[in-house]
Amino acid sequence: MRKRLVGFGFLLFFFFFISVILLAHGIVLWIAYYVAFGPHGPRAPVSPPGQGLKVFLATMGLVGVAGVITLAIRALGAWSPSIFPWVPCILSLPTIV
Repeated sequence: MRKRLVGFGFLLFFFFFISVILLAHGIVLWIAYYVAFGPHGPRAPVSPPGQGLKVFLATMGLVGVAGVITLAIRALGAWSPSIFPWVPCILSLPTIV
C-alpha cells in the first residue's frame, strides 16, 4: 500500500514537471515569434541610413585622440634608464674574428 502512494506522488510530480517544461517552452516560442515578427516589423533596420559612417568616424576620432594623448605623455615623461646595463660592456669587448 505504501509503495503505491509513493509511486502515485512521483507520477503527479512527473506530470507537473513535464507540464511546467512544456509551458515554459511555449512561452519561449511565443517570445521568439514576437521578436521576429512583432510590431516593429520583420527585418526592420535598427539604425537610420548613414549612421554607420558616423560611428566609424567617431571611433577613428577617439582612437586618434587616444594616440595623441599617449604620445604627449611619452614626450613629457623622463627618459627611462636602460634595462640592460651590461649591453655597452658587451659591445666594447674586442671581437675574435
